[in-house]
Amino acid sequence: MQPQKSLLSHPGLFTYCPRRSHSGCRQAQIHWHRSDPSSQWIKVIDVESGKIVGAACWHIYETNPYSVTSDEECNWWPTGEARNIANALMGQFLVPRMTYMNKPHVFLDICFTHPTYRRRGVGNMLMEWGVQKAEEKNLESYIDATEIGRELYSKWGFVEGRQRPWMHVVCFFVDGLAELERTKSLLEASQSHIQARASSAPVRMRVILVLTRPTAVYETDPVEVLRTVRGVTSPDQEALSVIDLRGRHQLSGPALFAPLQRQVLDELQLSRTKRLQQGLLFSAAHQAFLWHRSLPGLLHSAAHRVDCLLLSRERLPVSGAFSEGLTELLVQSRTLKCPIQEIYSFMASALLMDAYPPGMHQFRPDHVFDTLYRDLCARAWRAVGDPDGSGHSDAIRSYFAEQFRRLSPVHTSRAIRQDELIRFGRQWSALTLPTACVFCLGRWAEHQTPCRHGICDTCVTMLGQRARGVEYHRDLAQCPLCQGALQLTVRQLPPAKRPVVLALDGGGIRGMVTLGLLRALEQRLAGAITLPEIPDLTAGTSVGSVIGTDQVYNNTSAAEACRRFPDLAQCIFQPAYSLSRIWPWLGCVLNLVRDGAYDSGALERTLQQVCQQGRRVFDVMPPLAAGRRLAIVASRISDGRPVVFPNYRGVRHGSVDLAYQRIVPHGESQNPLLRKALKCSTAAPGIFPSQYLFEIGVLQDGGVRANNPHGIAQEECRIIWPSAQTHDLLISVGTGYVPPAEEGTDSAQHGCSSLQDKAPFRLWRAYNSSPCMDGVEAFKEGLNHVVHPLRAHIFRLDHALADLPRLNDVMRVADLAKEPYIVPDELVRAVLATCFFFELDEGPMRTQGQYLCRGSVLCARREPRRILERVLVEFPVAELQTGRGEHLGRLDDDDGCMVCGYYRKVVRFYVASLDEEISIMFKGSSGQQPIGGFPATVRQFLHLQQSDAVFGRSDHQIDQWPPQRMCYYPRGVKRVRFAEPAPSRKKRRV
Repeated sequence: MQPQKSLLSHPGLFTYCPRRSHSGCRQAQIHWHRSDPSSQWIKVIDVESGKIVGAACWHIYETNPYSVTSDEECNWWPTGEARNIANALMGQFLVPRMTYMNKPHVFLDICFTHPTYRRRGVGNMLMEWGVQKAEEKNLESYIDATEIGRELYSKWGFVEGRQRPWMHVVCFFVDGLAELERTKSLLEASQSHIQARASSAPVRMRVILVLTRPTAVYETDPVEVLRTVRGVTSPDQEALSVIDLRGRHQLSGPALFAPLQRQVLDELQLSRTKRLQQGLLFSAAHQAFLWHRSLPGLLHSAAHRVDCLLLSRERLPVSGAFSEGLTELLVQSRTLKCPIQEIYSFMASALLMDAYPPGMHQFRPDHVFDTLYRDLCARAWRAVGDPDGSGHSDAIRSYFAEQFRRLSPVHTSRAIRQDELIRFGRQWSALTLPTACVFCLGRWAEHQTPCRHGICDTCVTMLGQRARGVEYHRDLAQCPLCQGALQLTVRQLPPAKRPVVLALDGGGIRGMVTLGLLRALEQRLAGAITLPEIPDLTAGTSVGSVIGTDQVYNNTSAAEACRRFPDLAQCIFQPAYSLSRIWPWLGCVLNLVRDGAYDSGALERTLQQVCQQGRRVFDVMPPLAAGRRLAIVASRISDGRPVVFPNYRGVRHGSVDLAYQRIVPHGESQNPLLRKALKCSTAAPGIFPSQYLFEIGVLQDGGVRANNPHGIAQEECRIIWPSAQTHDLLISVGTGYVPPAEEGTDSAQHGCSSLQDKAPFRLWRAYNSSPCMDGVEAFKEGLNHVVHPLRAHIFRLDHALADLPRLNDVMRVADLAKEPYIVPDELVRAVLATCFFFELDEGPMRTQGQYLCRGSVLCARREPRRILERVLVEFPVAELQTGRGEHLGRLDDDDGCMVCGYYRKVVRFYVASLDEEISIMFKGSSGQQPIGGFPATVRQFLHLQQSDAVFGRSDHQIDQWPPQRMCYYPRGVKRVRFAEPAPSRKKRRV
C-alpha cells in the first residue's frame, strides 16, 4: 500500500522583508535550518558551470510536529500593527498544516529552479529525492502548493485537497482555451458543498466566468464547456454566469469593469438570499469554526459534503436520555389523561430549548427536527404501543416550527420553555417522571423537589439563581412547573476543579476511631470549614456509611458525632434474646437459627435517629446538602458482590462493566428508605441478619467484600465527573489497626505443626487479612494501581491499637474515645488548598514567543475569608506561585470584597505552550501545596470553561466566557463589579 500524497492548494504567499538585506535573509534561512533537526536541504548543481540551479527543503517528521502548539512569529516584519497582522495571517496559513498534518510525515517546504534551467528535469530530481524518502519510511507526504507547481506535483502522484465550499462567489478570468481547460479542472476538483443535513439541498458557490482577451478563440462555447462540470449549476437556479469584456478594452478602467462589478454584487445578493433560505448564512465566528472542523474532510475528498448542523452539535450532542424521557412523559400523561395537543406542545418546547441555546446558529427548524429529534419522538411513541410514530412526529414538528418563529434575542428558547412549563403546570402539576428531568426531558434527574419533580443539574443552572456567599452553588426558590415554594441549594463542582473524596471503612464499634481521626482534622481546621463541607463524594461501608450519612444529611460535626457515638453503640448492640446473657451456649444456637446475635429492630430504631422519618435514598436533599454525593456500600449474599446505594439519581455508567452493582431508580420500588439501605450496609454476618429489599434482593454488610470503599469511591468519581478524570484529594479513613510484628520463623515452613495451621484456619486468616476485609491491605493494593504523581493526592488516616476490639465490644468504646488521635500537617494543608481553584478570565495572548494568561483564584466553599485566615496560619507568609517558581503575589492581597466576603485573586503568568503542564500552589515557610484542579494545561482550562462553545452551551449561560465576576451583594444593593479587562480610565458622559 502506497503512502498517501496530499497537495494543499494556496493562491500564493508573498513575504515582504523590509529593512533586511539579502545576506540577512540568507542568515535567517541558515539559522532556521540548523535549529530544526527535521530540515533537509538538497541542491542540484550544473556540472559544467558548477552553479546551483535548483534546491528544495524537505522536512522529515518522525513524530507529530504539532503535538505541542507553538505559533510562528513573523519577526522579519517591523514591530507594531503590521507584525500583528502578519502573525494573524501566518496563523491562518498554518491552520491546514496543524489540522491535517498532525502525524509523522514528509513535507516539502521550499522548492525552486533557476528560470534559465526550467523544463530540464531539475524539479523532477528534487521531487524524486523526497518521494523516495517518504516511501522508504512509509510516511505520508504533503506539499503547500501554488498554481505554478501544480503540473510538477501532479506527476509525482500528489492529490489536491480543496477548501472552496465556503466561498460565496468565485471569479475566473479566462484569456484563452488553455485557461478555460484549467478552470474546468479546478471546478471538477472542488465539488464540495455545505448543507444543514444529509437530505437537504446543498448550497454551492456561484461562478462568474470573465472573458478578457479580444483575440482569444474558443472551439466551443465556454459556458457549455463549464456546464459539463457536475455541480456548477443547481437544478433550480443558475450558478454560472459569464461577463464578456473582450470588446471594452478601449474604455477606462472603471468603465471596463463596471459590468463585472454589478454582476459580483448581484451574485453576492443571490448567494446571500439562497443561504439565508437554507439557514446557512453564518456569522464570522460560526464560519471560522465550521471551516476549521470541515478542513480534514475537504482535503480527503473533492466531493465532500459538509453537514454544518452536525458539526455545530459536536459540543452539544443530543442526549440519549431523550428517548426514555419522552417515553416516561407519554406513560405518565396517559395516566393523567392529558390532551394530546398539550403533550405535543410540551415536548416541542423541551426540544426547542435543547436545539437553540444562546449562540446557536438559526438553522431551519424542519432541518433541525428531522435530523436530531424525529427518530427519538417516533421511538417513544412506539415504546408505548402506538405504531403511528411518524404521524405524531409530524405534529410535534409543527409545534416546534411554530415556537421557533417566536424566538428573538429577548424571547429565548429557555423563556419559551419556562412559559410552557407554567402554562402546563397550572393544570397538570401532578406530572412526575420516574428517572428523567421533567423540565428538559433530555437528562436524568439529579435531584427531586418536595413536590416530587425531578430536576437535573443543568436545569438547576438554567432555572435557578446564583447563591450568595459561595461559588458554583445555585438556589432554586420555586418549582418551575407547579410554582410551589421550595428551598433547594445545589452545590456544583466547578468545571476547572476536581472533586474531593472521603472513603470511610467499616468496623462496628471501631467507628469511634474513624470519628476520632475526623475530629482531630476538624480541630486542626479550627472552624474554617466544617467537616461535611469538605468532600464532594463520601463513600462508606457499614459503620462508615452511618457516619457519612449523618454528616451529609444532618451536617453533623465530628465532635458532635463523637459525643453521641457511645450511646448509639449501646443502643445498637442489644442481644436478640435475654436468655442468651444467662446461657451463652443457647445464644449461639439461636444465632445460627436467626442469622444474627443482635436485635435488628434495635438497629433500625437507632438508625432512625440518623435518618429523618420516611426519607428515601433518592429524595430531595436538605437545603444545605444538595449536591453532596453519598454512596452507601452493601453486598449481595448470593455472591458477595458489592451493591452501592447512591443518593444521586442522574448518573449512568453506560456500558461500563463495573465490579459492583449500582442501584438506579426506575420508580418508588427502586427508591428504598434510607434507613433500610443503612441497615443492609451494617448487617454483618453473625451479628445482624441479612436484609431483603423489594426488587433488589437479599443484602448484607458491605464489609464482606469492600470494607475499605476507596476503590468504589474512585470509580464513582470518574463516572460522576468524567471531565475531571481524577480527584483533587482522596481521604481514606480506617477504624484502627495493629502494627505488624517483626517477621519471624513461619511455622508453616516446617509443615502443619499445629491445629491452627490446618486448611480451614489458614483460609480464615487469609480472608480476614485480604483486601476485602482489611482496610489497610485494601488501601495498599489500591495504591499499587495509582501512578506516582497522583499518590500525593491520596491520604490514609488510621490509628495504631494494641489489639483490635471485636465489632460488638461496646465496653471498649470509651477507651477508644480517649485515644490521642492526630492527623498529618500535609493533609490539613491539602484540605485548605483544595478549597480554592483557578479559572481563566480571558483567552491567552501571544506575546514575545510566550502566552500571557490572565485568570482568577477563587474559593469553592462557604466563608472564604475564614478559610483564608486558616490558610495563613498553616502556610505562614503565604503567597501564590507557579510550579516553575513564578511569583503571583501574596494570598491575602486579593481583589475581592471585604464587605460580603467574596474572594478573588487576579493572577497572570506566562507559558511557553498551551499544552505545557502547570501548577498554581500555596507557598509558605511550612511548605507548598497545589490548589484544586492542578496540574493541568491552559488548553484544558479553555476546554473545561467551554471557551470554544461558539454555538452555545447546554446550560444556556451567556456570562461564563469571558466570565463575569461579581461579589455576593443582593440585587438592589451597590455591588462590586470587575470589568474584563479593567478599563484604563473612566469616561465622563457629556
